[in-house]
Amino acid sequence: MKHIFLTLLGLSLTLGLQAKQHDWENAEVTSINRLPSTSSFISYDEGEAYFPLGHIESTNRFRLLDGKWNFCWYSDVSKRNPDFYKIDYDCTLWDKIDVPCSWQMRGYGIPIYVNIGYAIKKNYPFIEPKLTEGLPVGQYIRSFNVPDTWTGDDIYLRFDGVESAFYVWVNGKLVGYSEDSRRTSMFDITPYTNKGKNRVAVEVYRFSDGVYLEDQDGWRMSGIFRDVSVMAKPKLQINDITVRTPLTDNYTKGTLWLDVDMKNHTQAAATGTLEATLIAPNGYAVTTFSESLAKMKSDSIQTIHLEQTIANPLLWSCECPNLYHLLLRSKDAQGNVREVVSQGNVREVVSQEVGFAK
Repeated sequence: MKHIFLTLLGLSLTLGLQAKQHDWENAEVTSINRLPSTSSFISYDEGEAYFPLGHIESTNRFRLLDGKWNFCWYSDVSKRNPDFYKIDYDCTLWDKIDVPCSWQMRGYGIPIYVNIGYAIKKNYPFIEPKLTEGLPVGQYIRSFNVPDTWTGDDIYLRFDGVESAFYVWVNGKLVGYSEDSRRTSMFDITPYTNKGKNRVAVEVYRFSDGVYLEDQDGWRMSGIFRDVSVMAKPKLQINDITVRTPLTDNYTKGTLWLDVDMKNHTQAAATGTLEATLIAPNGYAVTTFSESLAKMKSDSIQTIHLEQTIANPLLWSCECPNLYHLLLRSKDAQGNVREVVSQGNVREVVSQEVGFAK
């Protein structure tokens, strides 16, 4: 009887611990509501200047949220304010911190350098501090504006790098959770946003079970250390792009090979055309070619393949890094580019740099 009692007690305690297991200590949870990874690109309106990614702060459809954020740091998760994300929470007395940056570089906690081993006690997947007094947490708040021109579009919030794990709220509502600190985390925030002023709140954990996979020779720091942005895309949108540029005939002939995933977020079936234009380094269009979209069901993804031969392409090398400019235009069934709301027809223009390498 005593053995049965102890067994049941142990089972009860185990189930209780499992029920209270935190996301940042749960190997089965690496994200909540985070969108699948895609290539990185920005949507434009027709007629805008098309800048390479990383050379732009805003377009009609893209806003960087870098700059000063309201910030509060806690030496341990048990000390944090659990209600900070609420829409009426007053954070005016908080400190200001730069985004992007690691908070240790602004005097919150200390950087940790480890060559061999972990910065926490080895007890996977749990977080037991070894070189800090607890599990430090940073809370961030800032506002952003949703313009009238984004009405009817999907709106996305993107984090290019947060270490080690974080939750995000928009207007007091939980949007999602993410680990994998060196990858982009994107969330669909369309249901949570309003026209005009919106509030985003982020809670960052210095350690998570992800650190067991990120054990490398280097500094252990934390915070929102890469760009944060918000963007709008049409309901029928370019979702992902794969570009290949193989060379043949002793490097005198190149092939521009594209696979483009189109996503239909509308409530009905949709069709149209995907058009690609390759622009040489001197600014002249080399070729324009297109492919029709088969009728897409609502909430579906279709991969469109486009391919074009390029004679005598300027080759890319370290010494001569020639780059072409690739523009993708999503057009409606009448052949009109879809994305400029004021014109009523434009949907989406995407810009990428392309090289033909030996």
